[in-house]
Amino acid sequence: MTAWHDNTSSNKDNPDYRQWVGYGDRTVDEMAHAWVNVTYISDEDYAAWMKTHKRETLGGRRASN
Repeated sequence: MTAWHDNTSSNKDNPDYRQWVGYGDRTVDEMAHAWVNVTYISDEDYAAWMKTHKRETLGGRRASN
């Protein structure tokens, strides 16, 4: 995962562009948090789920699974 932050004065959501920003382990300095949930299911359960869900299309192409 890569996070990109605009800490310049042109970012209207940046409260103070003059604030020094560095690298560190302090959680109060962290601006990018990722919560990831992983669910393991059997091949049979996945096949059953696929039968009940149609594939979405992307610009006329079938979305890959």
